[in-house]
Amino acid sequence: KKAAQTAVTRSAKGVACLVIKDTTDTTVYKEYTKLSELVADEAKYTSDNYKALTDCFLGNPSKLIVCRIATEGTIQDALNMLASKSFNWMGYIDNTEADQTAVATWVKEQNLTRTKKIKAVVYNATDPDDMHIVNFVNANIKRKADSAEIAGYLYLSRLVGLFAGLPMDMSATYYNLTDLESVTDVADVETQINDGNLVLINDEGNVLIARAINSLKTLTEDQTEDEKFIAIVE
Repeated sequence: KKAAQTAVTRSAKGVACLVIKDTTDTTVYKEYTKLSELVADEAKYTSDNYKALTDCFLGNPSKLIVCRIATEGTIQDALNMLASKSFNWMGYIDNTEADQTAVATWVKEQNLTRTKKIKAVVYNATDPDDMHIVNFVNANIKRKADSAEIAGYLYLSRLVGLFAGLPMDMSATYYNLTDLESVTDVADVETQINDGNLVLINDEGNVLIARAINSLKTLTEDQTEDEKFIAIVE
C-alpha cells in the first residue's frame, strides 16, 4: 500500500541516459546526480554536447548517465555497454537515421527480457512503431539563449530529461517548453501525429508539444489506441 501511495512521487524522478559522440575526453561512462557535477566537467565535452547535457537537467531527472562514443566507436559499442545498466529514458545525440533506427531496434530487443521496460526518444528513425519509443521530427529549434537555430536532434536531450522527470499522472500534451523561442513547423501536424511522430508547435509566442504520443501505430488486441500516449504507457 505504501509503495502504491508513493508511486507518483517516485515516478517524477526517473533516470535519463544520453549517448554522445565526443573525443574531448577519454571517459566513456559517467553518472551525474545534479547539474553542478556536470558544470564541473564542462571542459570534457564539446560546446554542443555540453549544452545538450545541461538541457537534460531542465527536466529534473534523478540521475543522468552519459555514455561516450570514442573516435573509432559506433553506436553499437555504447548499446552493448548500456545493456547492463538501469535507466528509464535514453537518447542518442546524433542525426544519422540508421543509428537512430538502431537505437529503436535495441530498445525493442531489450524490452523483451527486461522486467522494467526502458524507453527512448529518437530522431527521425525509420518506422519504430513501438509504445516505448518516441520519434521526434522537427527539423530545427531556437533556444531563447541562442542567437541562431540549431538542428532538432540536439534537442533530444531536453525531451529525454522531460519525460524522465515527469510524474506518471501528468501528460506532456501542450507542455510549454519555456526554454525555446521558436521551432520549425512541420508541414502537417495531424499527419505527423497519425504517423506516430512527436512534434512541437509554435503557439502565440510559446513552443508546445502538440500531443505527447509515442511511435505506436500497429494496434492489436493487446496494444490499443490509448497506449499511443506516453502518460498511459508510463
